[in-house]
Amino acid sequence: MAPPLDIESLHDDIRQSLPHDPLLSLLLTSPMNDQESEWFVSEDSLVHYLGRIFMPETSNLRLRVLKYKHNYILVGHFGQEKT
Repeated sequence: MAPPLDIESLHDDIRQSLPHDPLLSLLLTSPMNDQESEWFVSEDSLVHYLGRIFMPETSNLRLRVLKYKHNYILVGHFGQEKT
């Protein structure tokens, strides 16, 4: 079973990784936070795309979230014979 995910710690790690993401560095040259943009920066300095938090590819953050969401005792498959 995966340990509980500390959301604040994850958000801190996301904020620290944002400057190192190649996609985001390209996007930062265009305006954000206008009415027409799909991208915006929230008050807590997280970048959002279409209303969801942008997860940089520069570290193991995506893997961390996937492991948390899939390595829980109540989630997953019970084996080939029981599906």
